Order: sequence, then structure tokens, then C-alpha cells
Amino acid sequence: MNQRVFKAQKPLKESYFKEPALAMVIDHAKTSGKDTADPYHSIVEPMDGCGVSVPVGVHAAVGGKHDAPKPGDLLCAALAACQDSAIRMVAN
Repeated sequence: MNQRVFKAQKPLKESYFKEPALAMVIDHAKTSGKDTADPYHSIVEPMDGCGVSVPVGVHAAVGGKHDAPKPGDLLCAALAACQDSAIRMVAN
């Protein structure tokens, strides 16, 4: 049995037991628009310093060009990534 996750989490669990506040996780993202005259597109950065910028658009049903992921697509992607990583960690 591969115990990478168990070994990595053991010292974390010990520190969280001693000081529960250390277990708090804060995720964040920020948005910016390239063109203030374009209400249909923006950029989202899921985390400071990660070097990832994701273009975001809006649905064609509200006038968008349907040429970039919509916020709902990003939400679905985040939930899928969460489920995938949780399953992989439990399996490990």
C-alpha cells in the first residue's frame, strides 16, 4: 500500500490537534478584464502567483459569443477537481 498521503498528513494532523486554527484553508481568486468596453469577457486568476489565467465568457443566451468557459463551467471544473483529488487521496 502506497502511504504517501498518510505520511504527508501525519505531521499536519499533529499540528492541527495542537492548534486547530492551523487547519483553516482560504481559497481565493481575482478577476480582471482586458477590455473595459467588452462586458462579455474577463480573466480569472485562481490563485496569486500560480501563473494561471483563465479566460471567461458568458453564455450565448445573454449575448455572449460562447467562445470561452462560462463561470458555471469553471464551477463544474472546480467541483470535478475536488472530487477527483479526494478520491485519489482516499485511494492512496
